[in-house]
Amino acid sequence: MTEETVKVLYNVSYGGFALSDETIKLYNERSTELKIVSRYEEVSRTDPILVQIYEEIGYKKFGLGRGASIDIKEIPKKYENYYKINEYDGKEEVSIDYNAYKVGASMKIINDTEKTAEEKIAELAAILNQ
Repeated sequence: MTEETVKVLYNVSYGGFALSDETIKLYNERSTELKIVSRYEEVSRTDPILVQIYEEIGYKKFGLGRGASIDIKEIPKKYENYYKINEYDGKEEVSIDYNAYKVGASMKIINDTEKTAEEKIAELAAILNQ
């Protein structure tokens, strides 16, 4: 059984994450909830609509072109809320805050009212030993 993953968009060259006019147009046509108004606007890097557009038109048309070279990194879905994008001069890297994940997952187990104490202990041990 393969682990479910999430795709994260990030910029792999210097110059910063910026969306092309074509990407903005396609996104605004497809999204019913959110509209992008600026190429430099903060967007969800895991937004399924943006990821789909990237996969359809490719990195050359997706990013602004002046330095932006967007790529995708897949991370396990369980870390979806615990990834960070670290940036230096516009070039980005995707990393996972494993400590924050362990705390969040542990709190979820502790607060689960349907599990026995023994089940909670076993699950907590598994998370903390990862």
